[in-house]
Amino acid sequence: GAFIGPWMAKKYAGKKVVIMHDKSAYGQGVADAVKATMNQNGLNEILYEGINAGEKDYSALVTKLKELKADVVYFGGYHPEAGLILRQSA
Repeated sequence: GAFIGPWMAKKYAGKKVVIMHDKSAYGQGVADAVKATMNQNGLNEILYEGINAGEKDYSALVTKLKELKADVVYFGGYHPEAGLILRQSA
């Protein structure tokens, strides 16, 4: 979080950023740290949300991301959920 938050604030200034996590101690901890340092560096997210790990259908989340016209999604969590969300977004 100490590195990626400021980097995101610089790299994605003016973009619509979403921060998500899988509600695990690791995933939420990383997402919280990224959110805090990104916000301190002048970029605020348009959505901060936790997902339920282990689900097989994230279509409602994908629809929400498309409606928000998110430019960037940061996911704090483990790869199985990230892969499913990415696959369902395509």
